[in-house]
Amino acid sequence: MAMNEPFDPQRLQLETCVRQVDYHDALDSTSDRALKLAGAEDLQLPLLVLADRQLAGRGRGDNRWWSGDGALTFSLILPKHPAAASHRTATQRETSVLATPRPEGAFVSLGAAIAVERAIAATLPDCELRLKWPNDVYLQRKKVCGVLVESPAVARPVFVTGIGINVNNSLKGAPDEVRARAISMCDAGGRSLDRNELLVRVLREFELILSGLADGSLSLREMWTRACMLQGRQVSVQSGGQITTGLCEGIDDDGNLLIRSGGGLVRCSTGVIARSE
Repeated sequence: MAMNEPFDPQRLQLETCVRQVDYHDALDSTSDRALKLAGAEDLQLPLLVLADRQLAGRGRGDNRWWSGDGALTFSLILPKHPAAASHRTATQRETSVLATPRPEGAFVSLGAAIAVERAIAATLPDCELRLKWPNDVYLQRKKVCGVLVESPAVARPVFVTGIGINVNNSLKGAPDEVRARAISMCDAGGRSLDRNELLVRVLREFELILSGLADGSLSLREMWTRACMLQGRQVSVQSGGQITTGLCEGIDDDGNLLIRSGGGLVRCSTGVIARSE
């Protein structure tokens, strides 16, 4: 079923915001490669690290991203946006002693997941899609995409955003534990898909979302709530050595997960969903 067509770096540079493409037939991890490149002074940003095959992709913590032939795996090196700190109006900044710059890393992570969800929805319009905080996309109630945002310790302020999407890598041959929780687009849609077209869509959506968040024309909370799979469910969030349990009320304007517990409303800025029901 897989249609492993070669990627077209020239098209990606012509039709998206990407200014430089670092393309490989195979890489252990596109994010590891991007982190190595991030300190170079002559980068043209945004820079796309793209691999036809990823051999040892990374997820959050110690997780690994299983991907066979036909997956879409890439990482973006993005400049940290100087406009991000102006998300509140002048009046809000003057009247609130709690006013702080928007947590841009969370916006990049959640914004990337929304971009992927929108691109998949345009490709498979009849399939159910949901967003799982903080960085996963679910198709037909199984994980189809993961996002990992890292901030390397380099002189140039950048984010490395790694994205893995199960596209033409049918999971019929995957381990049982993978098939129980993950899905590929080709299995859900019953056909092979154009990875070039999907990548263009993701990059365009991502650019629109980040620009809209920076100038205040888009609301992260509104975009996320529309497809939030945890809203209205009992969840447990593990962050460090603490676990917060309660009713999920979506996210706030800064991308924090809102949990209504016995002690009131808790805002979780980081963490892992340990349980949901």
